[in-house]
Amino acid sequence: MAREYGKFYTAVWGDPDFRSLGRNAQHLYMQLVSQPDLSMAGVLTIAPVRWAQQSGSTKAEVMDALATLTDHRFVYVDQGTQELLIRSYVRRDEGWKSPLTMKAIASSMNAVLSPGLKAALAEEVRRIDTSALSEKISERTGRSTKEVVMGYIGSFLTSVIPHPIPLPIPHPKGYPNGLNGFRHATATEPEPATEPEPAPAHATAPETKHSSTATAADMCEPDPWLFTEFWKHYPRKVRKDEARKAFRAACKKHNPDEIIAASANYARDPNLPDEQYIPHPATWLRQGGYDDGPLPARTDARTPATTRKVAAGLALVAELEAEEANHHRQIGSS
Repeated sequence: MAREYGKFYTAVWGDPDFRSLGRNAQHLYMQLVSQPDLSMAGVLTIAPVRWAQQSGSTKAEVMDALATLTDHRFVYVDQGTQELLIRSYVRRDEGWKSPLTMKAIASSMNAVLSPGLKAALAEEVRRIDTSALSEKISERTGRSTKEVVMGYIGSFLTSVIPHPIPLPIPHPKGYPNGLNGFRHATATEPEPATEPEPAPAHATAPETKHSSTATAADMCEPDPWLFTEFWKHYPRKVRKDEARKAFRAACKKHNPDEIIAASANYARDPNLPDEQYIPHPATWLRQGGYDDGPLPARTDARTPATTRKVAAGLALVAELEAEEANHHRQIGSS
C-alpha cells in the first residue's frame, strides 16, 4: 500500500552531522523519507531521475546529494541490487512497538535483496530498545507485546548474523561512480557521534503539532496500516475520516493490536444486530467498544428486523394452512 505521508524528526536540525550536509543533501534526505514507495524497512528502489523531476533538480545534482548522504552514512546504497536504505529508519520510526506493524516490518526486511543492506538493517535492529514494551500476556494470543516483537527481531537477526556479512561502504568518489565495494564484517559498525533523537513531525502534515520527544502514545500515529487493518474488520464502514481520527485517539489510550482484534471479534459475534443498528466505527471507538465483552443473547426485542419479518411470514403461512385444513374438514362432514 502506498504511504500517505513521510515522517521526519525536528531534532535533526540540532544534529551537527545533518546540518553540515548542505542544502541539497538535506532536501534529498527529506524527499527520500516521504517517498510513497518507501518500504517499512526503510528501503527504496534507486530512482534519481524521478527524484530530480519531483524537486526540479538535475540528475547530476541528485547524484551529488546522494553521494553526500552516503558518505555521511545517512543512507546506504547498493548499485548491484538498485536498493537504497535509510539507515536508521526502522529504529527511529518506532513502528516496531506494535506487533502487527513489526510483523510487516520483518517481512519487508526479509524481502531486501542486498546482503550488505540486510547487514546494516541487522545492526540497527539490534540497537532497538524494547525495555518499555508491555509484558502483559494477551488473552487472545497468549503472548506479550514484548515477546512478539522480540521474536520477530530475533528471527531476522538469526537469518543474517551467523556468518560474516558484507557491509556496504561509500565509494570514495560517491555513488555516481558505483558502490560495488564491500568489506566483510560482523555488523559492528561504529555509530556517528550524534544522531537525531525521536521528535516526530510529518513532512506532509505541517498543521500537526508535535512534541520534542516521541512517546508510546504516538505508536500508531505514524502508521496508517494499523487503521487499514481496523477498517478491514469493523462490520460497518461509514464516515471513514471520522473513524480514522477516533482510531488515533483510541491508540493513545489502548494497545492498537487489541483494538483491531476486538473489532474482528465484534464483527464475528453471532449476536451482531442488523447493520443499521451497528454503531458507527468512530462512535464504537470513542465509547471504548473494544473493552466490551461478547454481545448479550438476543431477545425478541433485539431480534434483527429481517429475522422478525421471516418469523411473522412463517406464522401467517401456518395460520392460513390451519384455516384451509379446518375448511376442508367442515366440507367433508357436511
